[in-house]
Amino acid sequence: MATIDVRNLACPAPLIKTKQALDKAEPGSTLQIVGNGAIPSNNLKNYLNELGINYKEVQVEEEWILSFVVPEMGKTEVDAGSFCPTGNAAPAQGQTAPTKGAPVPPQNAPGQNPEDFQKTGRTPYMVVLKSLKMGQGEDALGGLLMKSYVNVLPELEHLPQTICMYNEGVKLAIEGSPVLEALQKLEAKGVKIIVCGTCTEYYSVSDKLKTGQISNMFHIANLMASCPKVVYP
Repeated sequence: MATIDVRNLACPAPLIKTKQALDKAEPGSTLQIVGNGAIPSNNLKNYLNELGINYKEVQVEEEWILSFVVPEMGKTEVDAGSFCPTGNAAPAQGQTAPTKGAPVPPQNAPGQNPEDFQKTGRTPYMVVLKSLKMGQGEDALGGLLMKSYVNVLPELEHLPQTICMYNEGVKLAIEGSPVLEALQKLEAKGVKIIVCGTCTEYYSVSDKLKTGQISNMFHIANLMASCPKVVYP
């Protein structure tokens, strides 16, 4: 049995080490991941669920162990929106944890399918919210513009595929945010809401999130690299 030690590693290192081990492992062999911390545990559980891998979990004081048999599979790819749930509740095997405080998005939201983009000729795009204000200049004006921009997004015919929030922008997804309802509407329509976990911890707002999925820079970088168009309002 091969052991992957991810103790005390910051995201996205635990996920990357696990992915590398899976890519090298022989089908039928057994891997176990040893780590600590709720966020790495939830990231890895959602990742294994996404790959259809059944795992066993053992808690040993402050550490946890995830063990599983490697299935027959090709090189693994990371789906950024699937395995970083908000909060500390662990997902059940075979399921991705639901977003805290937000409706579950439908599987096939209008305007989000690749076939729809092919028919309309519209380019899929991602919106990046990295601040509480829009543009440069007076903070008060920038705040009003950002509020107006996000609140109008659910009414657009051509919705973004993903909304990614990092730095101070993560505060737009917490309780009391003037655009929280709009973000929840977007998520209900199938738009993925991705929130930087490092940023929520830095601003101490992880427990205040009401929409979106906590993710890490590995996921965010993959999203930006794969999306044809990235919008920075």
